[in-house]
Amino acid sequence: LVFRLISREWPMTISLPDLGDSFAVQPLDAGNSYSARAKGSVFGARPGVYLLTAKGKRAPDPLPDRIPGVPYYLGMREFVCPATPDFPTSVVVRNHASFNNQGPVTIKATVASAEEPSEVKLNIVGGESFRMKRVHGYEYAATISPELSPFSGSRFTVSVSTKGTTLTFPHDSPLASARGEAYDYQVMMPNWPVSLFDPPNDLDHVAVSRSGEAQNKKPELVEGMAQAAHAYQLGFPRNRMADDFTASLYVGDRVADRGQLILSAKALHLRIKGVSSPTVMRVTLVEKDGAAWSFKVFASTEWKDIIIPLGKFSKAESVMLPQGYPGSWAYWLPSPEGRTSIHISDVERIQFSLRSVDFGTIASIEPSQATVAIDTAELVF
Repeated sequence: LVFRLISREWPMTISLPDLGDSFAVQPLDAGNSYSARAKGSVFGARPGVYLLTAKGKRAPDPLPDRIPGVPYYLGMREFVCPATPDFPTSVVVRNHASFNNQGPVTIKATVASAEEPSEVKLNIVGGESFRMKRVHGYEYAATISPELSPFSGSRFTVSVSTKGTTLTFPHDSPLASARGEAYDYQVMMPNWPVSLFDPPNDLDHVAVSRSGEAQNKKPELVEGMAQAAHAYQLGFPRNRMADDFTASLYVGDRVADRGQLILSAKALHLRIKGVSSPTVMRVTLVEKDGAAWSFKVFASTEWKDIIIPLGKFSKAESVMLPQGYPGSWAYWLPSPEGRTSIHISDVERIQFSLRSVDFGTIASIEPSQATVAIDTAELVF
């Protein structure tokens, strides 16, 4: 049996009746000197191409040029294993948006390195350090008691030790754009609001109608209601009212992080205002199966807090964003049949929309005036 492996060394199990459970592992690719003997069908595998030989059998020496018994020509050393790329050690933190204080805080990270790390640690800034255990493959995790974390926010780093060298992430990330002093996480009380839209942090992740076109540039944030707060400007990108202009944001992780407690959410809290004139906006919550629930709100020229009970949302169409097709082709997504009420635990997107049909009752409004500043969108309990 000849096989090729491209990975760093991991235990491997091969169970074949004719091979047995104590077979020899011999390298075939040039420059590879690693060999092993399986125990219980398990052996340590390294990148390379190998010949497996059952116990009591002996591979010919030298090996033939072609594999015997194959009806077409197949060279014994025709299999090639590319050299292991010399990539730098990298860490990607699989962090939650927030954690409940009623359960443990488990932080996960993907640790990719040429050699298996001797130690991976999670270090709370100003606090304790915890060993991160390998869950499988390149995935590591550490569990922290929620009592060790304040209710506001905590910061942490991940240190990776390999061959006597320790790197600390995100500071030592090979990507300049990913470097920083620490990662963040929050521990929340069960009845704290679930933020569905935080303009300063979410601006780069918003998808808008025809988001690939130059005229739909990322809007600048404007002053929010509170001091030092910022708001998102939702406005038509051209000097005419399109049938629809929508901004969409994925929020499925934020909803899922609250677990079963999200079922106690009662309403959506919005803080909005019309930038230069009274404006109408639709807010839509979209579920995993495409079911969408919408409510039309009126934005005056003063900041206003609006509480929308979840039971007030009506079944509606949503917009498929990011948009991969020209015009309005494959733009609208109808809700599935048979649904009569929102399943808040399945919500994964929030959408804000301006639609020309909603401005018929507002006399002589110009497209440039139909702009809404969105300061806050959150689920409240």
